[in-house]
Amino acid sequence: MNKLISLKEYLDKGKTFVIPNYQRGYIWGKSNKSDKDKNSVEFILDTKIDGFSKQTDIFLQGVTVSESDTNIELIDGQQRTVFFYLFLHYMGYKHIKIKYDIRKESENFLNNLNGKDEEELLCLSVENSKEEYQDIFFFKKTLCIISTKVNWEAKKKEDLLSYLLERIKFLYIDIPKEKAIKTFTMMNGSKAIMLPEELIKAEMLRQVSLSSSHEDRNSTIEWDINALRSRYAREWDRWLYWWNRLDVRYFFKDKRPMGLLLEYYYRRCKNGKVFSFEAFKTGLLSDKKSTKKHFRGIRILQKSFEDIYNNPIIYNLLGISIKDSGEDKYKIINYFIDNKHNIDKLKNCAKWRAIGATFKQITEIPRVKNEEDAKEKNGESKEDKAQMVLDALSHKFVYNFDGDGFARKYLLYLNVLTNNEANDKKGRKINFSVFDNQSLEHIHPKSKVFHLNGKEYKDGNDAPIGDCRPCGDEWLDRDECPKDISEHSIGNLVLLDKSNNSQLGNKTFKEKKKIFFDLTKTFRSRDLPHTISVFANDKWDKDEIIENQKKIISEFEKHYEINLSTNKQDHE
Repeated sequence: MNKLISLKEYLDKGKTFVIPNYQRGYIWGKSNKSDKDKNSVEFILDTKIDGFSKQTDIFLQGVTVSESDTNIELIDGQQRTVFFYLFLHYMGYKHIKIKYDIRKESENFLNNLNGKDEEELLCLSVENSKEEYQDIFFFKKTLCIISTKVNWEAKKKEDLLSYLLERIKFLYIDIPKEKAIKTFTMMNGSKAIMLPEELIKAEMLRQVSLSSSHEDRNSTIEWDINALRSRYAREWDRWLYWWNRLDVRYFFKDKRPMGLLLEYYYRRCKNGKVFSFEAFKTGLLSDKKSTKKHFRGIRILQKSFEDIYNNPIIYNLLGISIKDSGEDKYKIINYFIDNKHNIDKLKNCAKWRAIGATFKQITEIPRVKNEEDAKEKNGESKEDKAQMVLDALSHKFVYNFDGDGFARKYLLYLNVLTNNEANDKKGRKINFSVFDNQSLEHIHPKSKVFHLNGKEYKDGNDAPIGDCRPCGDEWLDRDECPKDISEHSIGNLVLLDKSNNSQLGNKTFKEKKKIFFDLTKTFRSRDLPHTISVFANDKWDKDEIIENQKKIISEFEKHYEINLSTNKQDHE
């Protein structure tokens, strides 16, 4: 139904004006960027006062609503309706009811205006720059502006009220309830765009507010529905708060208001289909029963997200698993949720992800050994990947060579394993931001390594240092190291936070150790227990590098059940 009506006809419907929770809060009274001397409230008041003085009709922008037997739900025009609610109360008109679903505290403020005279209204409207709720701040500001603009004697106010009721006119557009949110989204497309999370919340709260076909909407049922809506809204807000914690957003690498929750729930229900509001609404929220079912499902999934995040061991295993995971991220996180009570499966997943195996490689059925056409049929396996990483880590030159990326990821994994043994094997969370800002640190400084290049000596940076052999305990002779050992091999490398790189620089091992364990100063790399264990040594020279490399390689072979000699034979 589309028709031109007066403000009096609008109010005479005798129904409650509902500001639904998918609307944005009241902000009239905010300064206009293009005209700082006149905000929306001042502008509309000046227009009304000018029209009153000239006794002309005033035509306002139309309102779009969804009208029922008892309510008028505002889809477009809620700011104007709230303004008139405030204005009419100030003018002494009391025959208007409002339900402000956006925020209970704001609704209480509006309803508290009922029965108040002008003086009491002004007492309630004292502005507070530290007001907790933005819309209440602007309610108060609007009332203050009205009192300034219309500070007239009673008779003139009565005349103004009569004029407003009869001469203000606008187009009244009534649409079906089920089209309300979609219409709101379309109408606000050029304004503030609502996110899918906001629309889904609004649709779920709308669905659970509907009466079943056999229900009479008596006071008991109304109370139950309101209680359910309130409980759902509180739960939703708690989830919203959790996903907007900086640590949670950083870990899951998602800045959406509800993080991964709604997308992953939809994809789990619909076997990985693309997530959107329309898809979620059509596929999952067909009626009140299905909405309640899926709200419970979202609640369970949220609990699982919190479980895997709050458990230090699972947190660490998941953190290493989703690093550089690309399109596998969804599959990996779902795998952790589905197997959160099976730590062995999660350890196995993290083990293979640490060397770059894909989720498919990790979960596929192992291929038959010695099958001639196995590679042609199955492609590279996780065992092939591990063999390649082992070969790269065993090279004489890892730093800034082919093994550099593998070394960084594997050293992070060693820190994860060490952290999971802490606190009587209950685990301690690792700070994954270190990996996002990491560098590979030479334990023995490369500037204090030399090798003979022709007739001149060069250091570990390949910078010439003369034709005389360097001497002193601080120097390491690369040429005296075994063929697979150098200052750039895995035995002389640790993971470090990049912010600490300049603090260590080209210092000797003893100088680095002193800085590392100076507890009077902040040093982010102390969050890396494997790195700490290296600097706990008394000295660091050729023998320590050889021993550390042997340990890393042998533990890798044991962990992945492969052998370096086999790898070498494959490449001969």
